[in-house]
Amino acid sequence: MDDKARLEADVLDCEAKLIRATKLISGLGGQKSLWLSMSEKLSVVYVNLTGDVLISSGMIAYLGAFNSVFRDELSSQWVKACQDKQIPNSGSFSLSSVLGDAVQIRNWTI
Repeated sequence: MDDKARLEADVLDCEAKLIRATKLISGLGGQKSLWLSMSEKLSVVYVNLTGDVLISSGMIAYLGAFNSVFRDELSSQWVKACQDKQIPNSGSFSLSSVLGDAVQIRNWTI
């Protein structure tokens, strides 16, 4: 009788887990389009990562002491140099978009 009661409790537990899993899967099903678009964006970022990190490294190593106008001019020259040498990059450079955390930057802004 104890085994029967234990098995019945296990069956009820499994049914509850199955119901919760079904609700979770149906809730996440609506996120498919979001995940697909995010995947496409990440594939582009992944391809451009080499050039973007190269330019970011140069910005951090060499241009920290200069004003933003000079940094912007030089970074655009570096982007052009990367394109001339066929190093993939995003085409326009922003240090905060490459190395920044969007959530933390938004918190700083707030």
